Amino acid sequence: MRAAAADCGNCFESPMCKGHTSTVKGGENTEKRTKWETYAEMSKDELVIRLVEAETRHAEFVATVESLARDGSRWAIPDLGERPPAEWLEKIIAYAKAHAGDGFSYMDLTEYGVDRDTAENLWNGED
Repeated sequence: MRAAAADCGNCFESPMCKGHTSTVKGGENTEKRTKWETYAEMSKDELVIRLVEAETRHAEFVATVESLARDGSRWAIPDLGERPPAEWLEKIIAYAKAHAGDGFSYMDLTEYGVDRDTAENLWNGED
């Protein structure tokens, strides 16, 4: 079983952290894997999806900080997502469902760069 992301010492529960440290029954640590080794094993599609996810998180963070600095307590998290092409939308949905923690919702899609309207329409079966 993999150690919790915060326990690996390389991140702060980042979704980019995938098994830097693993433990086996009995608690002994196995060999640590680097980010490069982890990414080298991923498919091109998974790498693209995760890159868009990281860029989306960064853009939302920057926009939120700018909004907070500008508007103080009236700040809001901006929707910076876009509608991906149909072929990518299917891949994003499959990836998001496979990686959703305690259940899947339309908000999971927004984490991968899908705009809220598209994500909500898909969730409601309108798209």
